[in-house]
Amino acid sequence: MQQASTGISVEKIKVADKISNIRDLLENPPRKWNNRIKRDYLEWAEQVADGLRDVNEKLENAFDELVSAGKEKFGGK
Repeated sequence: MQQASTGISVEKIKVADKISNIRDLLENPPRKWNNRIKRDYLEWAEQVADGLRDVNEKLENAFDELVSAGKEKFGGK
């Protein structure tokens, strides 16, 4: 696992970035994005996060909760 100079792994930063992006999508989505585009983004973010599992349980749980909220809000599987 790669480490930044602070000791925080690059993988944790990537998961935290996805969390931030999904939070923003839920609270302030791009005006031109319809629900299908929002769902597509959630699906893509899940694929990225799947490769980052077992990095930090709290971050993963937060990510999973936001994705679930997004699927409920925008429709989805």
